[in-house]
Amino acid sequence: MDSDSSKNTESETHFDKKIILKNKLTDDHAQIHLKIKGDKISAAKIIGSFDIYQNYYKQQKNNSWQKAQDISFNEHIPFPFHFHIAFIQTFEKILKNSIEIPTRAKYLRTIILELERISYHLSLIGNLGNGFSFPMLSLKALSIQALILESLNELTKNPNKKSYLKVGGVTKDLDSRKTKKLLISLSGIKKDILNLRRVFYRNSILK
Repeated sequence: MDSDSSKNTESETHFDKKIILKNKLTDDHAQIHLKIKGDKISAAKIIGSFDIYQNYYKQQKNNSWQKAQDISFNEHIPFPFHFHIAFIQTFEKILKNSIEIPTRAKYLRTIILELERISYHLSLIGNLGNGFSFPMLSLKALSIQALILESLNELTKNPNKKSYLKVGGVTKDLDSRKTKKLLISLSGIKKDILNLRRVFYRNSILK
């Protein structure tokens, strides 16, 4: 199918349900249009953009490294560790011939970023649960997200309000006590996510 015929087919599709998402930082809106056929979603289309960081791109454009860091710490931004790692890895690439990231620091970074990534997906599931009028799904997803954010805060909290991530590695190591606590938390979170999946798949429209 060529691109023109694909566009024509999409424009002729009648969508049964519309979910509107609002970016609280920029007041932009995005719409998810769904076509329901029987007990399945047969087609979907997204209209609009939902770039939660575009406000920060404008602010950071002509700023120094320190000013950019200050903005990211002083203002609430969603998923800050992914935001910070983008800055940090830019400098590390520039300094690649004179700086080496310890392997342990790479693992610790990965743990933090993965926890934040899972948190992000759970927030999306929670919001979609609201959009589908499926409060049980929303509440379960957001309650698991709260547990992950609690673990994330425990691992990264810094009394000096400095980022856990820094050029060359991280600001502190993960000791045996915190490692044990994290593993226990992740075991419980895994069970909760499996239960969430069962709730998700029980719904005939979503599965």
